Amino acid sequence: MTTQNVSGDLLASQVKDAFDEATGEMAKEFRSRMDEMEQKYLENKQALDAVRAQGKEVAQKKIQEKGIEWARFVRGLAGFNNDIDKAQDWAHRNGFASTAELYEESKALSAQDATAGGYLAPGETANEVIELLHEITAVRQMGVRRMPLPKGKVTIPKMTGGATASYLGENENITSSDPTFGTLELTEKKAAGLVAMSNDLLRTADVRVDQLILDDLVAALADLEDVAFIRYDGTSHKPKGLKSWIENGVSGHSFASAGTTVANVTSDLSKMVRLVEDQKIRLRSPGFLMSPRSKWYLMSQRDGNNNLVWADELRQGRLMGFPVGISTQIPDNLGGGTDESEVYFCDFSHAILAESDQVEVEAMRGAAYYNSGSSAVVSGFSLDQTAIRAIIRHDFGLRHGGAEGTLLTGVQWI
Repeated sequence: MTTQNVSGDLLASQVKDAFDEATGEMAKEFRSRMDEMEQKYLENKQALDAVRAQGKEVAQKKIQEKGIEWARFVRGLAGFNNDIDKAQDWAHRNGFASTAELYEESKALSAQDATAGGYLAPGETANEVIELLHEITAVRQMGVRRMPLPKGKVTIPKMTGGATASYLGENENITSSDPTFGTLELTEKKAAGLVAMSNDLLRTADVRVDQLILDDLVAALADLEDVAFIRYDGTSHKPKGLKSWIENGVSGHSFASAGTTVANVTSDLSKMVRLVEDQKIRLRSPGFLMSPRSKWYLMSQRDGNNNLVWADELRQGRLMGFPVGISTQIPDNLGGGTDESEVYFCDFSHAILAESDQVEVEAMRGAAYYNSGSSAVVSGFSLDQTAIRAIIRHDFGLRHGGAEGTLLTGVQWI
């Protein structure tokens, strides 16, 4: 073998070794980078999964119906006959952690309030129930002004005589014109909604039972509020509603319907608005209230050219340019012929609804209760039912003593 061949073989061997070494280092570095990238991927994936889980939880909370947490709170109390400790254990066992926390908060709240006969739902949860009432109660929807009711009473100032203004001549004195003030005093009235629930349903963990309890209790309270804020007379620990405020307010603001023709109805509706404006009431949240029967009568009325008069406007929830509310609590069986109804007009920005932000809940297994449908006392024990009662506290009033409203009576829009 020549020296030249030996040198060539050595060089080739060295090149090969150098290449292998370099390749090995590159492979090692590549594997290291791949491991690092994989680790970062796993970390990012975990972070992304956590964000997704959190987003899903938030989305689920948003999807969950308003007031459901309160209804579950109620169901637990009902299922264990007002034993809040057992209800709390039930919530833990069924994975309702937030409900279990509510029971803990409620125990503290109820211990502070010696007047509460049942358990108080914590503020945020109770507020959801109040907001549900605001969404479905006709009077609330008309734009009443809501006020807190601290310590069961609130006094609201009102101007009974306005200040005046005048033009002045040279060297003339400014005429003194002090406004005069009165007060509107509102004191809490206790409203109770009661539903009877099958004990078999209460024992289940099905969330649909919560919705059923919520719907029934809110509907009962909403119906009570509407009839109270519209037609109650303020006696027997009840609020004074629109009817009583208007009838005992400005003379002439309650008047009988002129008839059923389009001309009669137009005249009556126009007069209702005009009488309020004559009192120098600024119309901020004006609107009509009527029964479903009255609304559908107006929907069907046609002019001399056979065109519907008010239908298009009523489909938009308005009448004569003003919002219109519909309540089944405005009767259609008044008068000697039991076929008359009423229509109300009011500027609801001057209507004050003072209310507590607490909802008191109490349940009693086997309790006897009054069924308004059958006008009889029913035994919950024999029917294996639990009576559930929710209590809210509020009062209602008009700042101008009824001048901000009118009442049309003897309405036979059939």
